[in-house]
Amino acid sequence: MHYVSPSYEKVWDRSTESLYENPLSWIDAVHPEDREHVWEKLGTAQGGRFELQYRIVRKDGIIRWILARHGDIKDKAGAVQRLCGVALDITDLKQAQRDVMKSEMKYRRLFEAAKDGILILDADSGVIVEINPFVLQLVGYSAEECYGKKLWDIGFFSDVDLSKRLFKELQATGYVRYEDVPLKTKAGRPVDVEFVSNVYFVGGVSVVQCNIRDNTARKHTEE
Repeated sequence: MHYVSPSYEKVWDRSTESLYENPLSWIDAVHPEDREHVWEKLGTAQGGRFELQYRIVRKDGIIRWILARHGDIKDKAGAVQRLCGVALDITDLKQAQRDVMKSEMKYRRLFEAAKDGILILDADSGVIVEINPFVLQLVGYSAEECYGKKLWDIGFFSDVDLSKRLFKELQATGYVRYEDVPLKTKAGRPVDVEFVSNVYFVGGVSVVQCNIRDNTARKHTEE
């Protein structure tokens, strides 16, 4: 062991002297469930560069996630002279990933179970990228018939010119709302819906969310 940075003590909660005395002592801190994987990776690495992720258990009981990158340093003749490793504490990144996953799962459950129709469109082209079960049930089309197509290319917007005009207005203003937009199911049944759409950004990409509410029951009540 030639050099260990002081940050090892902060992350591992162990002294650098322990590594100088026993270069493999860091393995003792690896989480028991990850230790076999780490040993296997180290044993099968034949020089070159590789990386692995694993958990460590500090002396204070705190579990941290580590991203370790390893590589060898060769002389001009190509002979391995030293091994170099960099260990990054990625615990906060892992937590952020878990938070995003939970948020996405929550959104997906709401999206699938919503009692209103939800369409997600590409803001530039109008192509459908997401469509929830409520819309599919309402208009009688399958998801395969909708994904990758524009609203006015499918057929459930009975007034094609109106749907194109709504989309242009949406692109210009970022928001549209109409109480009575005529739809037509695949079987030809007319449906009046309330249509609300707005433009927003996801990961730097502009998308459109359209909320569709079936007004059929309300129309019958009014009549």
